[in-house]
Amino acid sequence: MRVDKIYITDWLELKPYESQTLTDSYYLKLCNNVKQALLSGKETAVFYMYLDKEEINQLACFLTSWFEDLISGTNIWNSFERNHKQLYKKQLPFCDLEEYYEEEINPQDISFLIWYYMNTAQDDKFISPYNDFIQSATEKIYTVFDEAWEYAPENKVLQSVYKIDPDADYYEARKFIDTLLFKTYLFYPDTFYRLLDNETDIIDEYGEDVNLVN
Repeated sequence: MRVDKIYITDWLELKPYESQTLTDSYYLKLCNNVKQALLSGKETAVFYMYLDKEEINQLACFLTSWFEDLISGTNIWNSFERNHKQLYKKQLPFCDLEEYYEEEINPQDISFLIWYYMNTAQDDKFISPYNDFIQSATEKIYTVFDEAWEYAPENKVLQSVYKIDPDADYYEARKFIDTLLFKTYLFYPDTFYRLLDNETDIIDEYGEDVNLVN
C-alpha cells in the first residue's frame, strides 16, 4: 500500500521550537518509517475507522517524538513513568511489566502511547488497550525503533529547551511550565487541544473584549 509522506511541517508541530534542527531530518525519515509500519497489514482499516489522515500523521510523529525523547535524554517520558510508579507501584497501567526495562524502548510503552493518543484525539468511542490491532501495530513499530536505537542522534536543541536555571525567576518558570504542558509531545494531544478549545470558547463568548488578558 502506498503511504503518503509526512513532511517537516507536520513533525515540527509537536516540537517546542519553530526552526528545523540538525537532527530533524533524521527523525522525519524515521517518522515516515513508523507511519509505514502503522499502516501495514489489516490494521490500516482499523486506524482509519478512528483517525483521519492528519491524526495518523500526528500519531506517527507522536511515537517518534517519544523515541527521540529517550535518545536525547530529555526525560519527559522517564519522568512520567517514574511518577506513575511512585503513585501506583508500576510504571504503566494495563500492561504486563514482567519484562520491562526503564530508560529503554519497550513494546509496552508503544502500546500504551497508541492507546493514549487514540483516546485523546477522538472521544466518540473508548478504545480498549487490549485490542489486537494495537498489539500488532506495536510489534511492527517496535522493530523500527529497535533497529534505530544504537544509531539515532541526540537532539541538542531539545535538550536545551527542557533545562531551566535553578535560580530562574517567576516568568522564566512560567514559560518553562507552559512549554511542558502545551508544547511537549506527550501532552500535545491532550492539554494543547484543550487549551485551543478553551481559547475558542472565550473568544466566542467575549469577542475582542479589551479587558481580556493574553
